[in-house]
Amino acid sequence: MFMINQKEKGISLIQNASIGYILVQLMPLMMQLLVGIENTVS
Repeated sequence: MFMINQKEKGISLIQNASIGYILVQLMPLMMQLLVGIENTVS
């Protein structure tokens, strides 16, 4: 998008992609946390 002179759209695409990537990388940690809480409760 930068090459065809649409900087705002390019920046928003990069931001959305990076947020999605970070969420996918944190998913195993979240699942371990949920399993740990479940084991503590029961």
